Amino acid sequence: MHWTVTRPERVTKLALLNTLVYPEFSEAVMQFIKACSTPETRDFLTGPEGLEAAMRLGLADETKLTDEVIAAVRAPFESQEARRSLADAGIGLELEGFAEIARLLPSLRMPVEIVYGEQDRILPEVAGTMARVKKELPQARVTALSDCGHFLQEEAPQEIGELLARFFAE
Repeated sequence: MHWTVTRPERVTKLALLNTLVYPEFSEAVMQFIKACSTPETRDFLTGPEGLEAAMRLGLADETKLTDEVIAAVRAPFESQEARRSLADAGIGLELEGFAEIARLLPSLRMPVEIVYGEQDRILPEVAGTMARVKKELPQARVTALSDCGHFLQEEAPQEIGELLARFFAE
């Protein structure tokens, strides 16, 4: 997203799915960053049990969390190096970058597709965030999926695929 707002001439369309945008991080996000920075909690969060717990928290419908999905989520993070990279992504959430995004966001003119899950427990403030984006980007189209949590692609893969395909084909 940072690249999009700093080099908008290089982006023709933008899709946002359940994401952070602004520097006013919720307490949950701040705790996540702290947990990723602390060796004991980082090791749990990025390990097999932590990844499964995150998926359970992030899905509105736990029946979507099959053994195959759990295995697929765990597979890229089998090595210590891969788990550290995942934690670094959380640690790397810097307020300054989000402040720049917030400052430059209203200047974007490209079409924007916003999709979020109304039952998101990982980013429970996502509806308010996306309403704020919509206010700053009147050209944005917003779709709220009532039966989804944070992991939209797991809960509504067909619907997400169709929404994005239609948007990028327009």
